[in-house]
Amino acid sequence: MSHLSKSDSPSKPLESEEQHSSRQKAQLGDGMPNFIFQTNGALIAIHSVAGIPYLKWLRFFGPLYLILIATAVMLVSIASMIGYGPF
Repeated sequence: MSHLSKSDSPSKPLESEEQHSSRQKAQLGDGMPNFIFQTNGALIAIHSVAGIPYLKWLRFFGPLYLILIATAVMLVSIASMIGYGPF
């Protein structure tokens, strides 16, 4: 039996933050870099099959990636400010 309360949960690091916001941050932080990391096997396999060099892909996708990151930061900030969750 666990002696931790809900506020001691590792998925809720800050007392004033909702768990849904915390989970959303973790998911975006884990998923977004998979678009650009060279260690992502699926990304490299797709580039290989399509014949697209990684640097060419990075020059094409870089500006879009920055827009995606800025949008994610904005949405997570709004979620934290309004106390997104629980449902």
